Amino acid sequence: MQFSTMLKPYLPKSLLGRAVLIIVMPLILLQVVSTTIFFENHWKKVGRRLALGVAGDIELVIGNMRRLPVGGDVRGILIDAQAATHMKFEYRPGSVLADTRKTGEYLLVEQLVGAMDEIVHKPHRIDAGESDSTVIIDVQLADGVLAVEVPRKRLFSTTT
Repeated sequence: MQFSTMLKPYLPKSLLGRAVLIIVMPLILLQVVSTTIFFENHWKKVGRRLALGVAGDIELVIGNMRRLPVGGDVRGILIDAQAATHMKFEYRPGSVLADTRKTGEYLLVEQLVGAMDEIVHKPHRIDAGESDSTVIIDVQLADGVLAVEVPRKRLFSTTT
């Protein structure tokens, strides 16, 4: 059975019905395509801005750690940063970042990698696949590794 014979009973039989179909169907198709394109671009922009905010917070903590006198206590900076950003910070002095792999949801990781490269400029590892509620970012510093546990709600907007 051909496609046209299967579809024929569902098509309008009157001239008015066919005219409306010819006018309305392209409009509906245009609305669907333009809405899809708009929301895709909107989600990318919102996600990028959220990732830039997280990367900026991490860079601010790294900058504050850099300004500490040699042998200074990092804990105060990390406690203040944790309270202000709702991210968990842990400093591991003497540690070396084993690898710089990125794992997890493609769009989230892609935007976070771009933001970290743009703002932090240090080797880093992103793990967005282990937990449903957090993303782990490890940043290699001159004398250790800064581990950051970022809540996913800081990187993903549920309202858009």
